[in-house]
Amino acid sequence: MKSDVQETEPLVGAIEKRLERRLNQEVRNAFLQVPRHLFIEHYYRQQGNRLAWDRIATPALEDIYCDEALVTKIVQGLCREPILVSLHNQTNVHFRVSGFF
Repeated sequence: MKSDVQETEPLVGAIEKRLERRLNQEVRNAFLQVPRHLFIEHYYRQQGNRLAWDRIATPALEDIYCDEALVTKIVQGLCREPILVSLHNQTNVHFRVSGFF
C-alpha cells in the first residue's frame, strides 16, 4: 500500500506543471504531509448549468486535487433551490489568499 506522500506526489507535480514552476517548499511540504483527501469524504458536481447536483460518493484522488472548488455540503433553500454551504478552495485561490502564489 502506498503512503499518502507517494499518492499525492504525482498530483502535487501536476499542480507545479500547471503553474510552470515549483511550489514554495513550505507549501509543497504541507500538500504532501496534510493530504486533502482525508478531509473530503464526498463532494457534489453540478449538472451543467442547472441547479442540480450529483453526489460523488467515492471521489478519485485526481478529482480531489484538481484546481477547482469542491462543494462538500448542500442544503435545501426555502424555495427548494439548493444552497451551497461548504466547499474546499481551488488550489490556486488558496495559494493567492495565503500569499504563497
